[in-house]
Amino acid sequence: MKKNNTNEKQNYIENKLKENSKLNLEELFHKFETSIEGISIVNVEEKLQEYGKNTIEIKNNNTLAHKLKEAFINPFNIVLVLVAIVTFFTDIVISQNKDYATFILIISTVIISAIISLVQQTKSDNAAKKLKNMITNKVDVIRDGLVSIVNVEEIVPGDIVKLSSGDMIPGDVRFFESKDLFIDQAALTRRIKSC
Repeated sequence: MKKNNTNEKQNYIENKLKENSKLNLEELFHKFETSIEGISIVNVEEKLQEYGKNTIEIKNNNTLAHKLKEAFINPFNIVLVLVAIVTFFTDIVISQNKDYATFILIISTVIISAIISLVQQTKSDNAAKKLKNMITNKVDVIRDGLVSIVNVEEIVPGDIVKLSSGDMIPGDVRFFESKDLFIDQAALTRRIKSC
């Protein structure tokens, strides 16, 4: 059911992009309440409230339950648990002289391995979050006739984006003017074939 909703949403977005690509420049400017001078600062605030920030929502798999599962369920621990099960039956259940030492040692190894893995994963995730917070992408936009540098998250529908060589495209854009435009087709080939 969730996959169908995702496909429907993706199809809806693709259809809207196709519709917008067929509009002439005047119709496009009218639809997005903008002009060659860009949108006004007042409209930016309204559109930010209406559409939200220009970010991609990523499903967060860094929950404690997910980290615990990843720490305990790995090939090393699975082998050790299988050895522990065999040891449990041979040294405790079947044996006349019950010997818990090997079983306890193996289970302790599994637990210690999982704890170390969990701690390392948590440290790694925290370092990645700090690094991500340090990096901000900026882009030149024309608003009220002036070129401003803003964070990519603050781009709204109707912004006139000014791209230079090496710039990252901050979302779905329509080019209406270009000079010396070069595009790496390899990144676009799969997408173009599916349209």
